Amino acid sequence: MLWSLYLAAFVLAVDRSASKQQVVIAGAVIFSVVMLGRAAAERLFPPRFYIEASSDSVTFLFRDLDLGYDFRALNPGARDTGGLTSA
Repeated sequence: MLWSLYLAAFVLAVDRSASKQQVVIAGAVIFSVVMLGRAAAERLFPPRFYIEASSDSVTFLFRDLDLGYDFRALNPGARDTGGLTSA
């Protein structure tokens, strides 16, 4: 999302008559549109799995149970292979 600030700075550099307030507003609008687009994309196309990392373990939650079984088959050395029912 940092690129939206760069875009606002570019607008300021190209259009020297733009005030600082206009550039800030343009940056806020661009940022808002990008964030809404990202939220819509995550809502329409959720990830196939979720990763939650802690200091001593990593938890994987799979939407597709078959993907979870494949993951467990490919990683037989995992200490705790439970939790696949949360797919």
